[in-house]
Amino acid sequence: MRWVRTPPVPQSDDVTRAVYRSRHLFILLSAVVNLAFALAPSAKQRSRQVVSTLVLVAPVLFVAAFAVEPARGIRGAPFS
Repeated sequence: MRWVRTPPVPQSDDVTRAVYRSRHLFILLSAVVNLAFALAPSAKQRSRQVVSTLVLVAPVLFVAAFAVEPARGIRGAPFS
């Protein structure tokens, strides 16, 4: 992030840094949920498939939010 973003994140304003941090925490949270779901005992097959699909889509949206939303600030958050 130091070489890709202009200005670098450490030199950005407080709002932009806070958005980067929160989106990063969303990505970590979705990883933990994926791990917990993988280790949980299976319930009904159909409900497990639906929840599994939703759990696998969430990190993709959070990575998109990490890349797009800091430039828009707190109010421009369509992905997260």
